[in-house]
Amino acid sequence: METSKFKAGSLSNFETRKWYLEQEAKIPELINNNASLEEQAKQAFNLRNQFRTEARYLMSDRKLADALNITDPNRTWEEMVKIQIDKGFKGDDIYRKIIESSQRSRTSINQILGLG
Repeated sequence: METSKFKAGSLSNFETRKWYLEQEAKIPELINNNASLEEQAKQAFNLRNQFRTEARYLMSDRKLADALNITDPNRTWEEMVKIQIDKGFKGDDIYRKIIESSQRSRTSINQILGLG
């Protein structure tokens, strides 16, 4: 992981978000396309959670990082599947939507930080 070149708490909110978006963009190349669709979805889901956790670790704004861990914690796999089911998706479409959402950030946050 690329966090090794950064120290904990060393990046501004802008730098952290930029790093996060770079990691998020790598998700498609990091998942095993030979695995089942469900396994690919789990890989993408886990990578996104990992990158979110690492981004918060890198943030110099510790107050905001701590607040995000409370107000916007990483979801569990079961929660993510339920969200897709509640949206009306079934079967493999659940996993396709999880893969898609694992590679998509909130544009509102990107815009606030001048990255949108």
